[in-house]
Amino acid sequence: MVNRRNILYLFVLSLTVTIVLAAGGGGGGGGSGGGSSGGGDGGITPYADLTCTDAGVLSFTRGAAWDAVTVQLSDGSLMENISGEWKDGAFTSEEAIMVKAGTYVVLDPQFGNKSVDCPGLRFSCKLVKLNLDECTTNGNITAAFTLENATVDDLKFQFSLPDSLRKLRYEKNSFSSELKEMTILKTTAAGYHLQVKNAPTVSELQITVPQCVGKYYRYTTMKCVEKGETPAPEETGGKLKCGGYLDIEDRVKCRLDLREEQADEYENFFPEECRSWKDQKKCVQLYKAVQNCWKLPNSIARISCLQGKVGIINVREQKSACGEDQACLQKLREDVYTLIKLRLYNLEEEAEEWMEEGKLSKDDVADFVIKMEQSKLAFNQAQNKQERKQVIMQARQYWLELVKKVSTQ
Repeated sequence: MVNRRNILYLFVLSLTVTIVLAAGGGGGGGGSGGGSSGGGDGGITPYADLTCTDAGVLSFTRGAAWDAVTVQLSDGSLMENISGEWKDGAFTSEEAIMVKAGTYVVLDPQFGNKSVDCPGLRFSCKLVKLNLDECTTNGNITAAFTLENATVDDLKFQFSLPDSLRKLRYEKNSFSSELKEMTILKTTAAGYHLQVKNAPTVSELQITVPQCVGKYYRYTTMKCVEKGETPAPEETGGKLKCGGYLDIEDRVKCRLDLREEQADEYENFFPEECRSWKDQKKCVQLYKAVQNCWKLPNSIARISCLQGKVGIINVREQKSACGEDQACLQKLREDVYTLIKLRLYNLEEEAEEWMEEGKLSKDDVADFVIKMEQSKLAFNQAQNKQERKQVIMQARQYWLELVKKVSTQ
């Protein structure tokens, strides 16, 4: 039988969590906001941060977006309409644009020409090509892959174990004990052969380029089959996008780097919590249904919006209306659970806004988002009221630690 008093307790607890956790958190302002839209206004000095990296990226803050970014090379030739992204008055080019070392001049008809020294291209995720050809498992693990414009030291290898959440990992200077005998031999100009002797049976191999997480989806995944069986099809990062990374850390960092037009893609949008739902489609629909709430200017407005979307308006009246209808009470309890988790998600949104305002680093926000997602998973797995309370109080502690980082900025 559903305990109606517990339902009320959970609702009050969820309300308390939001109020307590948001204390000192501020409203954050909806969306990216924050940037000046006028050139030279709001304290912006055009091109004061003009830089060129060894990934071939040109970046600068101008204040006003400019449709045709044009750069003059040292030989007088022009690079016109350089591809990149404008955000809050700042421009960041695609990688591998500024390839050769030298002095370049940005030709700006409004603010005047600006010169910048470029170090030359050293490494670009955009140019990396990575593919898996096969993976077999039968006492030994073998795999064949191709790699261009990167080295094996740039890679991370992850093996999934059957019926287990544990992953075996191998990368430079760090590896799981089961992979201590792993060897990688170069077979052709771009081809490599991987082998692990006396290895456990694995179900899947993923190869990633850690420094490219969130950039061009440079990773590849393949199911591992018994020797002699037809190789499984390769699934590339370009298809799976952020949602295909095996590590939650990679998935979160990837999503934090997304451009606005990429964030709406299903594979990128796919919420972490939905990975643990039996009906994942229903979970995704739930999160999509509340997206407009995040566009509201502060937590109070967002929470009110979430309550309306979930259907939790007045829990006392709703509980009373259910009477002794156990199905009604069960649904009410599940809706309260949903609201609690969405309020934790709201804290993730608050943290991301602080990042956009320069108050938190991307690593700080990624770490916090991961903790919130793990909190939601723990909440789903909790067996009783006390366990759920412990999860929420731990989430509260995570939030207070994050607020402290902001207050010391």
